[in-house]
Amino acid sequence: MEKFGLGYDDLKKINPRLIYSCSRGFGESGPYKDYGSTAHTNNSMTGWTHTGWNYSGAPGTKAIGIGDEAAGVSMVCGILAALHARERTGEGQRIVVSMQEALLGFMISEFHEHFIGIEIGNKPVPVADGYFTLRIPDLSESGWIDLAKFMERGDLIEDQRFATAPARKQHRSEIYDLVRSWMRGKKRQELWDGLRKIDYFGAPVLSMGDVLEDPHIKERKAFIERNHPTAGPTTLLAPWIHMSKTPASIRDDAPLLGQHTDEVLGGILGLSADALTQLHAEGVVK
Repeated sequence: MEKFGLGYDDLKKINPRLIYSCSRGFGESGPYKDYGSTAHTNNSMTGWTHTGWNYSGAPGTKAIGIGDEAAGVSMVCGILAALHARERTGEGQRIVVSMQEALLGFMISEFHEHFIGIEIGNKPVPVADGYFTLRIPDLSESGWIDLAKFMERGDLIEDQRFATAPARKQHRSEIYDLVRSWMRGKKRQELWDGLRKIDYFGAPVLSMGDVLEDPHIKERKAFIERNHPTAGPTTLLAPWIHMSKTPASIRDDAPLLGQHTDEVLGGILGLSADALTQLHAEGVVK
């Protein structure tokens, strides 16, 4: 944008209240500052991909990541902070987000593991029809009894290893082994329905197709349907930040190429109809 004369230093002369935000692959300093970046480049250069391989035990495979999204969310936070500052000072400012550092900000748990050398969280447990993510809480007396009954293991209630909260804490790994072994013969929905009634933290590992059919997601209308003028019926994730006074919604589809050119140039920037006609004739805009 600087090459076009549209950098922040040029534009703030016209409007000092301007808030100008941009994202760079590696920021604007350092040996990588002039390198381009993509989402997968970003995932690779932050340890995200390598950490995913460590978890999966499958190096060389494609790893899921938020290489672009982390930078976008970070830019939004910066813009909101700049808007707040402008209310007090009357001045705009420039915001620059390094994609690499933005993604590092979303890897706090992974760096915590790296620094302390201990893996955080349990691996999903294989069950009869997939996997189930489980975290065993410190159960109360009634909670332990309910769990033993749900497992159809009444004998565990009288087992001295698990008779009291301190005893259960001391033999926590044995409880986990018992629960894991029992879960292998159960289906995800049965576990999900039964365990959450006794305050267990866990959930079935859902595929993307499962998520779309999840009754909770459906009731909350987390996805909506739109009929795009060229793409046809499309499924979109609805806005997930719910605001009581100014609720967000999706009112327009992704624009077509050039759909708003005349509206922006004429309606916002004030070009005349003759000027727009000339720009179209010369192929400057579409």
